[in-house]
Amino acid sequence: EGVAVVKIPRTGQTTSYATGDDGYFKEGVPWPTPRFRDNGDSTVTDNLTGLMWTKLGGTSAGTWQQVLNYVAGMNGGIYPNFGYTDWRLPNRKELRSLVDYSNNQVALPSGHPFSSLGSGSNGYYWTSTSFARDGYNAWFVAVGDDGSVTGNDKNQYHPVWPVRGGI
Repeated sequence: EGVAVVKIPRTGQTTSYATGDDGYFKEGVPWPTPRFRDNGDSTVTDNLTGLMWTKLGGTSAGTWQQVLNYVAGMNGGIYPNFGYTDWRLPNRKELRSLVDYSNNQVALPSGHPFSSLGSGSNGYYWTSTSFARDGYNAWFVAVGDDGSVTGNDKNQYHPVWPVRGGI
């Protein structure tokens, strides 16, 4: 029986801060050039993962349930859906896949086509991933800051960045 090989993309970190970190090894699947394709319809496709994102980061903000409702409203035609009805809140791994760890204060690859990315608390985007140990918290990714992944009470306000497709 063959063993499946998972190809992990590079993190983007090119400077080494300690022996054995990503900047030291610089391993992983190289990013495609260009990394992103602007689809000309307010959506962007990530050529690395195949995921399609709204071009406008942070289309709405609210509690975790409110942003889930917003995405459902996109699919129902209440909010702009750009011709697609399968938008969803990204999971933790999907949102983290956008992060370029060589950048911070917007931890995305240089030259990305996204707009309206917040900084500070506005740059922490909700994911669909709840904490395994409790249902009161969910993970978010600090895309508008340093790319860190952390959690917060689902009643806090953070933006949503809808995605479609799957890794």
